[in-house]
Amino acid sequence: VQGPPTGYASIDKPWLKYYSEEHILADIPHMTAYEYLLDCNKDNMDLSAIDSMEGKYTYRELFEMIDKTANSLYAMGIEKGKKVMMMLPPISFESILFYGVDKVGAAISEVPIQTTTDDLINKINKLDMSMLFISDFLLTEEAEKEIYEKTGVTNIVIIGNKEYKDERTISWNQFIENGKDIVLPNIERNPEDLLFIASTGGSTGEPKSVMLNDECFNIAVHQYLNSDLKYDAGDRWLRLWSLFSASAVVANNHLPLCAGMNSVIRPFPMDINDFDKIVYESKTEHLMLIPQLLDVLEKSELLKNEDLS
Repeated sequence: VQGPPTGYASIDKPWLKYYSEEHILADIPHMTAYEYLLDCNKDNMDLSAIDSMEGKYTYRELFEMIDKTANSLYAMGIEKGKKVMMMLPPISFESILFYGVDKVGAAISEVPIQTTTDDLINKINKLDMSMLFISDFLLTEEAEKEIYEKTGVTNIVIIGNKEYKDERTISWNQFIENGKDIVLPNIERNPEDLLFIASTGGSTGEPKSVMLNDECFNIAVHQYLNSDLKYDAGDRWLRLWSLFSASAVVANNHLPLCAGMNSVIRPFPMDINDFDKIVYESKTEHLMLIPQLLDVLEKSELLKNEDLS
């Protein structure tokens, strides 16, 4: 493209030979992650977007839930510069919250459900979180009290049916009700603003926090979609992981939804050898997994006569 080879891969870009001219020249999406999701799915509103244990959503219903979530976040003081924390299993609320937070100009992070109360409190303080969304089975009344006493969290929103005495702790339905009469103002979000704080695996020591902006999400997904990989609207994508890592939130959430796929969200099996049952029952065309799970598929009696192409 640029002339004779220089010998420097960063200049010569030898990888471009694997991409078509159309893919190379495709416009890079300089917009928010929410705007990119909306732009990618403007013709997919009646397609299935999420298939989870707690409910199913078309893209139209997904955007309606994102809008309601954004209104409620804004009503409760979550706006530009604020941050919220999630501690949830793999459920649809993670995706809804992610894009709702993006729409109001704030930032979000998630911690694994195995996180202890002390570690959760340390993380909230370290990252200056204003609100916590957590599943009811993960929060005891003692932990609730400690969080309010030792952090700057103003509200805890509970996903589930358990009730708590502290009036600052509300249910998801109460949270949505708070934004019922809110008209969200025009929020100009810079795609280079902080959107998500991911956690590293800690393989080189203490796990670190990695700051990602909207462009990190969009450009990574743009590269996948503008390639010869077949990501077709209407396909089914299996997600087993919570959105606490960069790979989970970018490639296992933003990618399938921007591609117009149906994100099939299921809890990771208690026994890893039951993974083949989830694949068999969900009939998904796309999986994001660790190599060990390929061994389970290869040895599966259940799938030995199935077409896994």
